[in-house]
Amino acid sequence: NFYFVKELKKQLSYLMVICNGDISEEGKAKFENIADEVMVRPNEGFDITAYNIGIKKCNYNSDGRYDEIVICNSTMFGPFYSFSEMFNTMKNKDLDFWGITNFHEVPFDPFGTVKYGMLPKHVQSFFMVFRKSLTQSESFSEYWRKMPQITTYEQAIGYHEAIFTKEFADKGFLWDVYANTDDLEGYTYDPLRDFPRLMIEKRKCPIREGSPKCVNCKRCGLLCGWGGAGAFSDGKLTLTPDVGGHLVDYMTRKQAEDLIGYADELYLQYGATDEVFGTDMRVFEEIEHQAVLAELKLVHSPVRHLGTERSLDVLKNMQDYLDERITILNNVSALQIKITSLS
Repeated sequence: NFYFVKELKKQLSYLMVICNGDISEEGKAKFENIADEVMVRPNEGFDITAYNIGIKKCNYNSDGRYDEIVICNSTMFGPFYSFSEMFNTMKNKDLDFWGITNFHEVPFDPFGTVKYGMLPKHVQSFFMVFRKSLTQSESFSEYWRKMPQITTYEQAIGYHEAIFTKEFADKGFLWDVYANTDDLEGYTYDPLRDFPRLMIEKRKCPIREGSPKCVNCKRCGLLCGWGGAGAFSDGKLTLTPDVGGHLVDYMTRKQAEDLIGYADELYLQYGATDEVFGTDMRVFEEIEHQAVLAELKLVHSPVRHLGTERSLDVLKNMQDYLDERITILNNVSALQIKITSLS
């Protein structure tokens, strides 16, 4: 968060940090070294209430003192690219408000709080920018003054994030996002959650959201896709058939060990770390002895630990290799499987 705030400050003439909840003196001091003002308040009303407090403190920018008002929260990390590239691109667009990414239209209301009975396409509220052409309107200050008290996450979505864009677009105000995802409509509701690699590498999205909301997709975008849930795991490869499954029920132990070794070699070929933990049998035997005394069985399980970042790199390298040789299709059914011998 300190890196994010420090990079963001480079684009701002005045930065206010509002901390919802307790913060250590050391943490507060770090923020004070970066920001122009630091406010600590009770953890009430979610980020929307903190936004409201900050906007009200500058009188809704009704006098046009600032060209833009930026609101953002701590549910993201980055930036992966300089914010200057994004701000320079967006300043050339004739807009009243903008954001980094949008959430696509959902034809129902999974939160039960949205007045439209569905989720309109909207700018995601973890990062929004309001220009003075909007903030100097009576509609803008009235919107924030009339904001209901927020006590639940569902209310935070329904009373602000899901409705702000449509409400002001219907009044004639113009909006857009930096990382356009119109071509992904129909594939996902939340492109940044479901296609983070595409968004960061191809669309130059400078951030990754850390706690995206779930709208109960029929096929979970976090579990499906390239690498599945493993793409965001800490990348531990268990190099034994004794844990994590029942391979020896379907083949001999030798075949299972050979298969695990083959898979491990592929990971090494595409960038996995060399170090394997759990190979010191002397340490294992010492712990095993203590386990026996406690009537426990300790299973010897060598583990290659990639780490989250390395895991993503390895999967990316594998995909890049395959992309040059085959066409990978998503959301299609296999009608026939053809097996060709390579020998």
